[in-house]
Amino acid sequence: IKTILFDNYQETLILKNKFHNQVINLNEKKSKTFVIKTQHDSYLHLDSIDGFLAQTPDISTTNNPIYGIIYDEDPDTIYLVSQENEQVSNINFHIKDKQQKSFCYRFQIVPSHNNSVFLRDPCTNKYLSCVPLDLGGDITCNRQDHSAWEQFSLIENSFQFETLSSIKYYFNYQHFVDFLLKHNLNYNDFLIASSNLDTKSRELLLEESDKTLSWIV
Repeated sequence: IKTILFDNYQETLILKNKFHNQVINLNEKKSKTFVIKTQHDSYLHLDSIDGFLAQTPDISTTNNPIYGIIYDEDPDTIYLVSQENEQVSNINFHIKDKQQKSFCYRFQIVPSHNNSVFLRDPCTNKYLSCVPLDLGGDITCNRQDHSAWEQFSLIENSFQFETLSSIKYYFNYQHFVDFLLKHNLNYNDFLIASSNLDTKSRELLLEESDKTLSWIV
C-alpha cells in the first residue's frame, strides 16, 4: 500500500508540473546494501522494531537487522535503515545522543585501516561508537575522536534494496520537489531522500500531497 501511495503521489506531481523538463534516469542498480559489523565481531540491529540501535552477536537470528545503503555516485555517504517487506522501513528508531529519531540516518564514511571505516554524523561531526557487548554494549553518537570502538566493517549483503537514483541532500521543499521531477525515484529512494527534509518542509510535503503521504513520511 505504501508503495502505491508513493507511485500515485509521483504521478500526480508530474501531471501538476507537466511543462517541467523532466529527465528520466533509466539506469538501475544504483546502490549497494551492507550489514555493519563492529570491531568486536557484533552486528548492528534494533532491540525492537521501533527501539534503539543495538548490537547482536549473530545477524542471522535477529528480526530487526540494520542495513547500510551506499549509492554508487556518493561512495562517501551511508544511510542506516531497517527493512519492512523488502522495502526500506518508515518506522522511526533511536540512536543515543541523536536529538531526533528517524527511520533513516545519514553518516559520512571516514576510511580507516584494514578496510574498516568510521561513521561520522555530518551535522555534529561526532562518531558512532559501540561499547563491547561484555561491557554493556551501548551504542552512542557522541565521540569527538575515533579509536577501535568507532571502527566498523561494511559487508555487502545478499539481500539488496532496489534503488533507481542517487540521493541529493535537499532540506528545502521546493528543491526536493524539483529533484523528484528530474529523477526516476522509487519508494526506497523517496524515503531516504525525504529523511533529509527539515520539519517545515516535511509539513509542506504532507500538505501538498493532501495528506496522502502521511502514511509514509
